[in-house]
Amino acid sequence: MDEKIRIEHMKGMTFLCNYESGAVAYLEPENEDVVRQALETGDWESLPQEMKNCLDACDFLGSGGAPARQSYVHVTDRCNMNCVGCYSRTSERNRRPDLTLLQLEAIFGELDQHGVRRVILSGGEPLLRDDLAELIAMARQHGFGVEVVSNGSIAIPDEVLRGLDVLHLSMDFLDRDTNAVNRNIFRERILRNVARAQALSVPVCGIITVTSRNEEQIRDYFAMSAAYQIPITFSLFYSDEAGCRPLLLNERQQRDLALTCAESLGGFVEGISAYDEIFCRDSCAACRESISVDAAGNLCPCHMLQRYNLGSLLTSPETAWERLKAFAGTMETPRECRNCEYRMLCGAGCKARSLAAGTVDPYCAMYRAYYEKQAEYIRQQVGA
Repeated sequence: MDEKIRIEHMKGMTFLCNYESGAVAYLEPENEDVVRQALETGDWESLPQEMKNCLDACDFLGSGGAPARQSYVHVTDRCNMNCVGCYSRTSERNRRPDLTLLQLEAIFGELDQHGVRRVILSGGEPLLRDDLAELIAMARQHGFGVEVVSNGSIAIPDEVLRGLDVLHLSMDFLDRDTNAVNRNIFRERILRNVARAQALSVPVCGIITVTSRNEEQIRDYFAMSAAYQIPITFSLFYSDEAGCRPLLLNERQQRDLALTCAESLGGFVEGISAYDEIFCRDSCAACRESISVDAAGNLCPCHMLQRYNLGSLLTSPETAWERLKAFAGTMETPRECRNCEYRMLCGAGCKARSLAAGTVDPYCAMYRAYYEKQAEYIRQQVGA
């Protein structure tokens, strides 16, 4: 039996899920037995011709939709801000020297050998490196797609912009000089960077950090996105640091955020999009689709799991990669999620938040609100 393709049930409906590609197919109840038999025997040719034609038409049994592996590469610990709850903040911030280009070349080589196709250069603040353009060119030589994440407070040189596939800018500004996580907002500098990137035809994506203090402004952010012709993504604030709890979204705010995003189609937040965009996943992207390298050259399961140092890609790369495989094997589904009928869609949520909380993903209420609505939409479409 192909373990990547499974029959699942949700709200009294039956689905065939390909967890490699994310594809989901609705099954009429009378077809479940014949599909189950095909799963057990591997003989998909035995399916009724009409069903087989439908699966073939969308390449359901293939893996063409599987995402390419990406890696965050934190090219500096230095930052010109001190945001509350920053996932990459360490005791070495603004004190540890940056890795050299030669060291980063070695890291790129390791990532290339292990299937990474896109690198996201982050920090700290990557624009604090004077050699960022050279670093981007070096990544390009490995065939990587290259993206940069910046707070937008520093003028971005044209030679940096020309090497990018996407520029991600923190843009949670509306009418204030700082946001809820103590990030200074240099509105005019950010807008100048946006204008220059757009003039060079470099796609820009705005990142909005959502906290309990700005959740009610979500529709205003949609308007800002339209005004500046910039797509936006919402980054859910989470930190287990002391004093951060008041900034976390409560369950009502989580539900409001999920449904507003899904129905307004103005922003994207962690797998929540239009109701007709249906896909499955058996876990979050950590370890498999998305990994991370910290500013000291250590491999981590994902950029939100920086505290889990798996080993240096500079001094012990083989050990680091083996530990990554081992860590992936320890990513058990929380007990509370195992019998949840929405698990086929949410993949048990964000592993980083779940590990930090010691229980289910604290943003479970957001996922549940969205998938309840999506299930209603599916039922209407299939007439179940």
